[in-house]
Amino acid sequence: MGPNHPDTLTTVFALGKLLREAQSYTESESLIRRALEGREKTLGSACPVTLETKEDLATLLKTLGKPREAEPLLSFVVGARQESLGAAHPATLRCVESLAMALEAMGRHAEAEPLCRRALDSRRKLLGEKHQDYLSCLNDFASLLRATGRYSEAEPLQREALESSEEALGMLHVVTLASLSSSAMLYKVMGQYEKSETLYRRALDGRKAALGSTHPDTLTTMSNFAVLLRTTGKHDEAEPLLRKALAGREAKLGAEHPDTLTSLHNLAALLQAASREEEAEELCRRALEGREATLGGTHPDSLATLENLAALLYARGKYSEAETISRRALADREAVLGKDHPDTLQSMSTLALLLQAMSRASDAEPYLQCVCQRRTEVLGATHPDTLSALQNYGALLHSLGRHADALAACKSVYEGRETSLGPNHPSTMESMDSAAVVLASLGCKEEALQAFRSVAKSLQASLGPHHSATLQAQRHVAELVKRMEERGKAVLPEQNSDPVEARARFAAALRKAESGGTTLARTTSLPEAFLAAFRSFSVTGGEAHYEGMVEARAMIEK
Repeated sequence: MGPNHPDTLTTVFALGKLLREAQSYTESESLIRRALEGREKTLGSACPVTLETKEDLATLLKTLGKPREAEPLLSFVVGARQESLGAAHPATLRCVESLAMALEAMGRHAEAEPLCRRALDSRRKLLGEKHQDYLSCLNDFASLLRATGRYSEAEPLQREALESSEEALGMLHVVTLASLSSSAMLYKVMGQYEKSETLYRRALDGRKAALGSTHPDTLTTMSNFAVLLRTTGKHDEAEPLLRKALAGREAKLGAEHPDTLTSLHNLAALLQAASREEEAEELCRRALEGREATLGGTHPDSLATLENLAALLYARGKYSEAETISRRALADREAVLGKDHPDTLQSMSTLALLLQAMSRASDAEPYLQCVCQRRTEVLGATHPDTLSALQNYGALLHSLGRHADALAACKSVYEGRETSLGPNHPSTMESMDSAAVVLASLGCKEEALQAFRSVAKSLQASLGPHHSATLQAQRHVAELVKRMEERGKAVLPEQNSDPVEARARFAAALRKAESGGTTLARTTSLPEAFLAAFRSFSVTGGEAHYEGMVEARAMIEK
C-alpha cells in the first residue's frame, strides 16, 4: 500500500494516539506528525481527517508544554471548521476552547478570554449546563479569570463547575477532578487555606485512583498541593511531594518542559522558606533560565521566577543585583498583567522591602502604601497577602519612628492572623514578634520581652531551632534583655506560663499601648517626649530609632 496510503496513515495515527494515552509522548508526537504530513499530501489541508490530525497534534503539543507550536495549528483548524461546519458546531467549539487554553498558557489572557466566553456560551445553548463539555469549558473559564486575578468573578463559576460535575458526572470523572484541583487553587490564592487543603487532598487521591500516580495531571495536583503546604508552614510534608512531582515530571515530560520547570520553581521557593537560600538560589536560576528559553522573558511564569530570584538575592544581602531584577519584574508585570494584578503588587512589595533594607525607607513608603491600598480593594482587608503588606508597612513606619501608626498596623495584622490562621501559626507568631518590637520602642519592655519569649518558644516547636524566624525571635530576646540590664532594669526570669494566658497579656499590652498608656503616649512635657524617645532608642537601638529622636526634637522645637 505504501507509506502514504490512507490505511497506512490511519494505522500510524491510531498508534500515535495509543502511545499518547500510554504517556509515551515523544514517540506519539513523531507518529502523529508523520500521519499529518502524509494526510496533507494525499488528502489536502482542509480535509476533515487532516483537520482531526492537526487538532490531535496540537493537543499533544500543549501537553508537551509547546503552546507556541500548537497555536497556529489550532488557529488553522478553527478557521477551516468554521467555514465547513459552522461557528456553533461542537467540533469547532472544542477547537476554539483548545485555542483559548493555548493562548492562556502563553500568558495571552486578553486574547484567550473572548474565545473562552464564546465557547462557553455556545456550549450552554447547544448542550445544556450538565454536559461534560460545557462543564469542562466552565472550569477552564473560571481558571482563566483566576489567572487574571479576578477572584470574585471566578469563585461562583468555579463552585458551579465543581458542584454540577460531581452531580452529573461522578466523583472520579476527569472533569470533576479537574474542577476539584482548580477549586483548590482558587481558594489557595483567595487565602482560604483550610478549604483549599481539603479539596487538594480529595483531588490528589482521586487523580491517583483514576489516572495513576505518574500521570501529568496527578503530578500537577501534587505539585500545587505542596505549594499550599509550604504556604501554611508544613514544610516537612511539602518537600517530599515537591521532589516526587519534580522527578516524575522530569521522567515523563523532560527537564525543559514548563511543568517540570514549575516544580523546580516551587522547590526553590520551599527551600527559601526553609532558610536554605544557597540551594534555593541555584534552583531558582535554573528555573529562570529554562522558563525564559521555553516561554519567553515576559511570560507570567518567567516573571514569577524572576520575582522569586529578586526576593532570594534580597534575603542573601545581594541588594544591588536584587534591585535591578526587582525593578525589571515590576515593570514587566505592570505591562503584561496590569497594575492591580496580585502578582504585580507582589513585585511592588518586594521592591519596597529591598529599598527599606538598603536604608531607603522614604523611597519604599509610597510603594507599600500602594500595595496595602490595592490589596485591600482587590483581595479584601483580611486576605493573607493584605495582612502581609500591612505588616511590612508597619515595620516601615516603625523604622521611620512613627511608632503609634506602626503599632496600629501590627495590631491589626496580629489580630487578623490569629483569627484566620490560629494563635500558634508561624505567621501569627511573626506578627506578634513585629508588634513586640514596636512595644519595646514605646517603652513596654516587660510586655515585649514576654512576647519575644513566647514567639521564640512557639517557632522553635513549629519551624525548628535553626529556622531564620526562630533565630530572629531568640535574638530579639537576647538584645532586649541586654539593654534592660544595661539600663539597670530588673529582668524577670522566663517562666513556663500558659500560652493562652501569655496571649491574653500580650493583647492587653497592645490595647494599653494603642489607647495611649505608654511612656511616649502619656508624655505631656515636650522635653520629656524627647527623653522618652531617647530611652526608646536605648532599648532597641539602631538607625531607625534615631528617626524617632529626630521627630521628638522637632516636636520640642515646634
